[in-house]
Amino acid sequence: MKKELLVWMVMGALFLVHYDTYAQEEQESADVYLEEYTDEFQENFFEALKQKGIQNYDRAVDLFLKCKQLEPDNSVVDYELAKAYLLDKKYVQAQEYAIEALLSEPTDYWYLDNLLTILEKQGSPVETIKQKIPYENKKLQQNMAVSLFKMKKYG
Repeated sequence: MKKELLVWMVMGALFLVHYDTYAQEEQESADVYLEEYTDEFQENFFEALKQKGIQNYDRAVDLFLKCKQLEPDNSVVDYELAKAYLLDKKYVQAQEYAIEALLSEPTDYWYLDNLLTILEKQGSPVETIKQKIPYENKKLQQNMAVSLFKMKKYG
C-alpha cells in the first residue's frame, strides 16, 4: 500500500514539474513578444510627448504617426496628434484627428474640448462638425455644454 502511494506521488510530482516548466516557457515567450511590441510603441509615444513639450511639433507628429501605425485604434494617439497639429497651427489635420478621437470615445470630455478648441482657433462654428460626430449622444451634449460654458460661448 505504501509503495503504491509512493509511486503515485512520484508520478504526480513529475507531471507537475513538467507542466510548470511548459507553462513557464509559454509565459516567457509571450512576455518577450509583448515586450518587443509595447516597447516600440512606448518609446515612440513618450519621445513624441517630449518633442511636443520642447515645441518640436514636426518631430512629435512623425513619432505619433509611427504610434498610429503600431496601434491604429488607439484614441489617445489621435488625441495627441490633434493637439500637436493644433500647436503647430495645422488646424485641418488637427480637426481630422480630433474628430477621429472623439468618434472612438464620444463621452470623453477632453477629446471634445480639444475639438472645440481647434474649431475656435479656426473661427468655425460647432455646426460645421455636427454631422461628423455622434451629436445625438447625451453625454457628448452635456460635455459640449460644459466646455462651451468654460470657453464663455453662451450663444
